[in-house]
Amino acid sequence: MAIASWALSHNRHREVVVAIINHAQAGAARPALDARVQSVLRDVHHFKP
Repeated sequence: MAIASWALSHNRHREVVVAIINHAQAGAARPALDARVQSVLRDVHHFKP
């Protein structure tokens, strides 16, 4: 399983999240990966330099 996301911050910096899980039960990690991506996106959109 793999997931990737990016967001452009207020100061035009690109923030990137990439994760790869190589395991027979990798799908079980999906909620944790989704939560991490959401956390990064929230931080990027609330950060004002």
